[in-house]
Amino acid sequence: MSGMRFDLDEPLIPDDHALHGLVDIATMAALEEEWKAAKVDEWCAVAGLRHAAAGLRSATGRPNAAPIEFVLTDAEHKATDSHRVRRALTAYQQAATLYEGVHAHLADLRNRATAPGT
Repeated sequence: MSGMRFDLDEPLIPDDHALHGLVDIATMAALEEEWKAAKVDEWCAVAGLRHAAAGLRSATGRPNAAPIEFVLTDAEHKATDSHRVRRALTAYQQAATLYEGVHAHLADLRNRATAPGT
């Protein structure tokens, strides 16, 4: 997760890819508003995922710098014997699912903004 780049001001359509007239102005304005709200959702999802990852590292006894892949593998082995690890693993999985959903929503908005007749 340390490699995640997050930009709350990222435009729906970058200026160098302006799509003149492909999507009507009212639709584009609505998509822009939804995009801005989804970017806030993304920020919240990233914060939740980072928090859940920290909780999972703590529950498994792994250091803060441990790669999440190793932590997840360790958690899967320890989950059968530890209620705390199971809870932390579930919280991480839910946070990851939420993040993936927000990411998919952003991709859908971008697709709708670039497709005529959306």
